[in-house]
Amino acid sequence: MTASGAINRITLLVTGNDCKRATLYNVACRLGKKFPLGASRRIDLKTGLWFQVVDKGDVEGNWLERSSSSMYSYMMWMGVKRGYLRKHYEAIAEKGYRDVLSKLSKDADGMTNLIDICEGTNVSDLVYYFARKRNVNDFHGLGAFLIMNEELRVPSLHYKPTPGWSAN
Repeated sequence: MTASGAINRITLLVTGNDCKRATLYNVACRLGKKFPLGASRRIDLKTGLWFQVVDKGDVEGNWLERSSSSMYSYMMWMGVKRGYLRKHYEAIAEKGYRDVLSKLSKDADGMTNLIDICEGTNVSDLVYYFARKRNVNDFHGLGAFLIMNEELRVPSLHYKPTPGWSAN
């Protein structure tokens, strides 16, 4: 999941005329084109989300995970925005975004919660992954959500600020 975010950051940070920078940018763009293609083939079409073990969506015990769904949606959105992904990925990103938003809830104290975030993992087998705890408001899941929300919130919801509003 974090590789998808890193690819976008590299394409943003690598600028200038240095040939090494151009090479790094080209590699990041090539990876940025391949990664979403694989991820878009693994999306759960009903929900617009991705499974905890992305390529095992049909295996019992797997579940729809929010941090990876947030990061994949962000990656695809930014790839379209930066011009190295085709426009159809924008709709996939927007669906993922809206479906992650639909999983937000408020508790009795009015606090917003994001559910079904996988706790940190090590390399292991499917039994290990499927037994991972589903956390509420885990920091890496909230971080992925906030990164996605910052980029997709305004454009995908067609938000327009109130005339005359100022942050000052």
